[in-house]
Amino acid sequence: MEDRNKLFKNKVCVVTGAGSGIGLGITRQLLLRGATVYMVGRTEKKILAAGESLSEYGNRVRAEQLDVTDYEAFQSLIARVEETHPVDYIFSNAGVGWGGFFATENMDNIRKVIDANLYGVIHGVKAVLPYMLKRESGHIVNIASVAAIVPLPLQSVYVASKCAVRGLTECLRYELAPFNVKVTVVCPAEVATEIFGDPKNIPPDAISIDQAGIEILDGIEQERIVLPIVDTARRIYRDTKENPEANEQFLHQMFNHTLTSGGMTVKQFHDKVMEEI
Repeated sequence: MEDRNKLFKNKVCVVTGAGSGIGLGITRQLLLRGATVYMVGRTEKKILAAGESLSEYGNRVRAEQLDVTDYEAFQSLIARVEETHPVDYIFSNAGVGWGGFFATENMDNIRKVIDANLYGVIHGVKAVLPYMLKRESGHIVNIASVAAIVPLPLQSVYVASKCAVRGLTECLRYELAPFNVKVTVVCPAEVATEIFGDPKNIPPDAISIDQAGIEILDGIEQERIVLPIVDTARRIYRDTKENPEANEQFLHQMFNHTLTSGGMTVKQFHDKVMEEI
């Protein structure tokens, strides 16, 4: 643990979506490694409760409400932190899940996913960058998904948002290198979070939020740019280069499994969609 503490010790970090899930796991591991963490979340009651659960860390943990889709509120948060502490790391983790057939989804729901998953990340980057550029230091960590590596079927809007996060982050790698500002895009597979809805839907091989936090911080220490976490994501990422046919077969199987687990054949799915459009 001593080596792990070196990178994050005494650093100031902002973590979005920290009331639960991966954001809470990242927060816990940062605190264990000696960082000060400003943890924020959309639901005030939830984020304050999460902060209270970490009260043993005293003034090294601060919790407050923030809707990442509100750019001005995000700017205000970063400005307030910067008045007393430079932000060394921002972890843009807040987001929402989505599943369904694109052709029958309404535009309001599509916009909600893009606003949270993409604009929530863009707002964080834009809010913190002026300070990091002036100091010529800092690290931006954007949480995407395994969906940014392969196109998960029946998750088209979610995939679109997460691919955009990955693309943004990898472009920033080149733009920000002259200023010594680093970037990492994290692509998790199965992590035991609320994104699965009913806990019974959590895959048996999902890792805990604390293990996710460990793998993310370890990957940052290793200076990874694209960081798949969980064995599934690492295998899929490797196969995109070494064995793309395996991923193609996996995605076909996943599509069929999604239908059958919902009690539908491909023919029934076809007929149902035709009735709705």
